[in-house]
Amino acid sequence: MLLRSFRTDDLEALVDLTVRAFEPIQHGIRDQLGDELFARQNGNWRQDYRDTLGDLTKAENRQRFLVADLDGAPAGYAAWTTHSGPAGPQGEITLLAVDPRHQGSGLGRALIDGACEAMRAAGCAVVWAPPTRPEGSRRCPRCSTAGCCSACRGAALVRQQALDLAAGRGHLPAAPHEQVAGPDRGRVFIGMSPATAA
Repeated sequence: MLLRSFRTDDLEALVDLTVRAFEPIQHGIRDQLGDELFARQNGNWRQDYRDTLGDLTKAENRQRFLVADLDGAPAGYAAWTTHSGPAGPQGEITLLAVDPRHQGSGLGRALIDGACEAMRAAGCAVVWAPPTRPEGSRRCPRCSTAGCCSACRGAALVRQQALDLAAGRGHLPAAPHEQVAGPDRGRVFIGMSPATAA
């Protein structure tokens, strides 16, 4: 697997893998909302992802977009943003997708690690990253559902990810991550000391 920059000829493959990766989630949302409300709320979800990917891969955003390449073809991607925050520059993974054929292989973790490293190199003192499932697992580690249920998304912690990120680069604060509640539920805070972020 190679982590590389986006190329313009990647777009259609990325849209396709995004639709396949998020389709089970959209079916679950439809089951929860019912057909009528789903049609009004998420009825254009495929086009919404196409539009989002178009924006994320514009020339001015490509330095914040990483593609996982397997045998010359995109197999996943991570996109992130950076902005100022009270502790200094912050980074956040805004969209992550892995081709369903490669989910559970560690590819998503590699993308998160690559994005976190890029944010660290950009001087971010704080990084927000999505929770991950154990490598080799396609099921939620807490409730054994396919994918990850909403309760578990909010409860997942990725301490190993934070430790890996900090390895050899200083130390993490006493609480390197914490569960996030409220509107940020489902994200994990990874704190880095200023020395680590430098």
